[in-house]
Amino acid sequence: KSNAKLPDGERAKLIEELLGTMEVDGVSLAPFRLTDLFVVQLLMLPFSIPRFFRAMRERRELQKEIEEEQRLELERETEEREQAKLRNEEVLRKRQVAKERKQQASEEVAQARELQRQGRRREEEEERRMAEERREAARHARERIQAVGREAGLAADDIRPLLSLAGNPLVAAAKRLDALCNSGGASAEKKRALLQELLEQTNGAGASAAEPWNRDELAQLAKAMQRYPGGTPDRWG
Repeated sequence: KSNAKLPDGERAKLIEELLGTMEVDGVSLAPFRLTDLFVVQLLMLPFSIPRFFRAMRERRELQKEIEEEQRLELERETEEREQAKLRNEEVLRKRQVAKERKQQASEEVAQARELQRQGRRREEEEERRMAEERREAARHARERIQAVGREAGLAADDIRPLLSLAGNPLVAAAKRLDALCNSGGASAEKKRALLQELLEQTNGAGASAAEPWNRDELAQLAKAMQRYPGGTPDRWG
């Protein structure tokens, strides 16, 4: 059978018989024994041992080189991953900084707009307050002129030119009347004379003698005309 095995002793004997009966060009070879092979190996041992250790050393060096290359490759891969991680972190940081700056800029713009709105509201409130003060002063001035006119015995139509005044001229006329009345002993004739003087100034050169408006008053007038256009009730009150 092809898969049958000979015992070790028979196999060695068979090999010796085959080697012992070999011929080369009709010349019989000397009988060969397995012990001769061992002898040959022993004789070659001084040459094979250094070669063996040299081969082992070369294999170890080759293995070290392979391991060193693998280590360097692993270090390169690790370094590349670290660099990629750092780049990604830098990109994320820059995006976060840009986002924070944009948000801060938006907040600053919103705060600036809110401050502007608050400033406009304060200006509007101040303008309304000043306009209300002027209207209240004009009302008190007209009431005072009417009261002094009644005390002086003048009719309402007689002092209408004074009542038609507005602003500083109206308040100035009322102050002059107040000064006369507060001086004590002001008779009806003196009040009538002062009213006649004020009426003459109003009907005559009162407009030309009035003080010119300064730059601030002109600016306030322009704002008031924009805020209270023509047709607004009590526009000049």
